[in-house]
Amino acid sequence: INGYRTNGSYISMVEPGTTVSAFKSHFALSGNASVVVSDDSGASYSDGDLIRTGANVTVFSGQNVIGQYRVMIYGDISGDGSIDIVDFAYIKSQMLGQLNLTGLRAEAADIDGSGSVDIVDFAYMKSKMLGMLEITQR
Repeated sequence: INGYRTNGSYISMVEPGTTVSAFKSHFALSGNASVVVSDDSGASYSDGDLIRTGANVTVFSGQNVIGQYRVMIYGDISGDGSIDIVDFAYIKSQMLGQLNLTGLRAEAADIDGSGSVDIVDFAYMKSKMLGMLEITQR
């Protein structure tokens, strides 16, 4: 996978706003290999859809599954493929104790990679909302 990082079951370093078509172009496929991107219900995304946190990526060689991953976009907590005010609201609610982010959402909210969702992540997200910072994908 050219330009992306795989870490166990995740694919990261995907920029927000990346389409499925652009995402798939990073895979070096040969023969009858293919990549399918789908949601949790198994519905495939179309090429023009945005890649989002939580998207399922399955790599096939013919009919055989040779790899399965989930997409991780840091800052895309809502899983809509962009980093916006909804994601900011998730972190704010976490900081106020109104929400307990877990799993992929908690991973996506850990913008600084410290291992927890904290005030630093909140500050990064606030700076992103104010146009002062771009969240670096890692």
